[in-house]
Amino acid sequence: MSMIDATESVESVESTETVTSTESTEAVEPTKRAPKVLVTARSFGNVTEKPMQLLQESGCEVVIPPGRVLNSFAEMLPYLSDITAMIISREKITDEVFANAPNLQIVVKHGVGVDNIDLAAAAKRGIIVANTPGANKLSVAELAVNGMLALSRQLLYANQSVRQGRWETLMGQNLSQKTVGIVGLGNIGSSTARLLRGFGCRLLAYDPYISAEKFAAVGATSVSYEQLVQESDHITLHVPLTRETYHMVDQVVLAGMKESAFLINLARGGVVDELALADALQNGQIAGAVVDVFEQEPPDTSHPLFQAPNTLFTPHMGAHSRESMNNMSVMAATNVVEVLQGRACPHPVAAQEQRHEGSV
Repeated sequence: MSMIDATESVESVESTETVTSTESTEAVEPTKRAPKVLVTARSFGNVTEKPMQLLQESGCEVVIPPGRVLNSFAEMLPYLSDITAMIISREKITDEVFANAPNLQIVVKHGVGVDNIDLAAAAKRGIIVANTPGANKLSVAELAVNGMLALSRQLLYANQSVRQGRWETLMGQNLSQKTVGIVGLGNIGSSTARLLRGFGCRLLAYDPYISAEKFAAVGATSVSYEQLVQESDHITLHVPLTRETYHMVDQVVLAGMKESAFLINLARGGVVDELALADALQNGQIAGAVVDVFEQEPPDTSHPLFQAPNTLFTPHMGAHSRESMNNMSVMAATNVVEVLQGRACPHPVAAQEQRHEGSV
């Protein structure tokens, strides 16, 4: 593999002229061009060299834009004409992108959530969409539990209090033995459930797509969404953003939660109505929230949510552990290599499957 620094050339073209010999009239086959892989996921290959080695050993040519950031279709367009594969993060991949990438065979999300990819358009054009399911499950699950602990023990306020020279007696509460509601029991939700079992928590879960055996395997009780909302001390969200899940936590749901309850959203910003959440926090309808994802990223800090009390904000970092990043990179590279070598894609995402995993 040769790695292209796209600051030098976006349109480098290898010669495909036919080579002839003065001693023979037989034409020589032109050298087959290496498949080009456009990588915009900034964390791809940043932990170990293995992901890049996988692409190199398969003969791929890697194209990396400056800063690995393409914020618009106009910025992406110069790279599209001769790429065979893409490894992306949060860029919008639309039918317009596909129409200008005639050689594109596969788009791989360096993560799980594929709400930024037009799956129907990809399927119509025969382009494979893949992701890296399960690669980040422990990282996201651990952050969810960290958030529950931080809110339960008032760690945000305690830190600020000491820094400001106060020495207060602060009363928190245990996470142990509490009722935790898990919305979405896929890879991440299941991993969260397994971690919480160590705290002796009562686990409720809502997921209409999961079998009774899966609930039993992780020690969770299958309940309706309404029951989960009403009975949980902590509600943690692990669903994708779809028409079905958009604003599934709204004013009505927040009003149905316990006043002592906490909400943790590490899924997608659009799953929660942010204005309704801000109101609920300001009015004491719920006790606190962890918000790792936003409808607009980066968020506008003038939004009322940023004035809400007892709220912990993080920059969409649920998957950002070294272990998860390396897992994702290896799985992403493997998806590309398998497809380009004519084998079945290990982790395809079908158009009808945009349903079951939240987070990155």
